[in-house]
Amino acid sequence: MSNFNYFLETILGFLFWMAVAGWWIRSRNWYSLNSHYELLDDDNRAADVNEMVTNLESLGFILRGYWQITGQSMGSGRLHLLEHPKSRDVAKVMVVKVGPRRVFTLVLQTRFEDGTEVVTSNAKTIAAFPRLPGITAAWLPKEADFRRLVRIHDQIRDHLGAGKQRVPIGDDTAAFLQTATDDIRAHWVKTGYYAINNRRHIYQLTWMGVVRIAVSVAWPLREIHRSRRRRETANLLRECGIDLNQI
Repeated sequence: MSNFNYFLETILGFLFWMAVAGWWIRSRNWYSLNSHYELLDDDNRAADVNEMVTNLESLGFILRGYWQITGQSMGSGRLHLLEHPKSRDVAKVMVVKVGPRRVFTLVLQTRFEDGTEVVTSNAKTIAAFPRLPGITAAWLPKEADFRRLVRIHDQIRDHLGAGKQRVPIGDDTAAFLQTATDDIRAHWVKTGYYAINNRRHIYQLTWMGVVRIAVSVAWPLREIHRSRRRRETANLLRECGIDLNQI
């Protein structure tokens, strides 16, 4: 009987944690319908960001703008957008602050005329949300060397994009950023993670979305999710003939 009581208490404790975590996640995770990218004139950036931008420029990337992301509940974000005029690769140097926590990430992206994309990132965390169709992503959270990350992205891009026309950012950088964000959020609504709350003018998590996110960050499912993404990246690198020990 004591084993049954222990099991029951464990289940009830888990359900209680899910309820509390779900309420907290839903109340604090939303995006304004009017969120946008605000171009910043002040270039007073942190030393690590400045170093990354300078290093990317040494590889031929050109800075297209420095932006602040507005209209989101969880923290604040700033983004330096760069583009390589020959390869059409896009580099996003991103800094997100949530309370005292600061996350610094480099994302490399190449878009093709058929609507597909290749994305390579060294983000330390990964979202539980579904990716847009047509996007192939390599997740390398331990890759701190930006030159290696660029070389890895180049090889993936050349393998998956052989014979495809690459799509540049274009003249309107704000439209490029906003369209990408709008497409992602529309996909979240389509897949049931978010719903549009017209009264509050926000994208709000659905309860189904809350459950999926809460489950994805709970041990051991969090580690299962991360392991699956690592396997996906390993399979992608193998398909492209990339040996990280030789990069």
